[in-house]
Amino acid sequence: MKELISLTLYFLVSTFLTKVSAQSENNSYFIDSRDGQKYYIININDQTWMTSNLNYFTKDSYYYNNDSLTHYINGRLYNWEEAINACPEGWHLPSDKEWKTLEKNMGMKKAEINQDGYRGDSSKNMLINIGFNPELPGILKDDVYMGFGNFGFYWTASPYKNDYAWKRAFDKKLQGIGRHAFNKKFHISVRCVKN
Repeated sequence: MKELISLTLYFLVSTFLTKVSAQSENNSYFIDSRDGQKYYIININDQTWMTSNLNYFTKDSYYYNNDSLTHYINGRLYNWEEAINACPEGWHLPSDKEWKTLEKNMGMKKAEINQDGYRGDSSKNMLINIGFNPELPGILKDDVYMGFGNFGFYWTASPYKNDYAWKRAFDKKLQGIGRHAFNKKFHISVRCVKN
């Protein structure tokens, strides 16, 4: 049974890798003109995503434990209001729909796409295999840092209701990609997509 699952996963990964556009040497990264930081990028069908978390300073963004030396590589944590406008010109915070497109491209079943919770058992592994690098930088919730190395949450631009917006979640112990509503005041990661 494990061999069948491994062969199926290999087939799915190799199929989706063919959909990932090859990058020319001149287009494999983006330099943010605001601060000179370099972000590697990946084309997945019609979408172009940054492969690392945004690390641009805003008034209300933080490094995990306020430790820039250790956590610089993991990017900053943003509340939703800051996240909406944090991406550089020509890029934006992806909507819930844009995340669903990415998840569909990673083989998530149509029946699972609109569900809450963790779904698409092989989707997380496919993102890792193509170089999307969903990091686990933890969060800042009610002035408490938590979860570094165990989970990573990512804002979408899509409000849920009142004080909540949709987010995506990656957990070290769980398969799939989480889809949940999250309080906009909490600080989590940002991954930008090209306009």
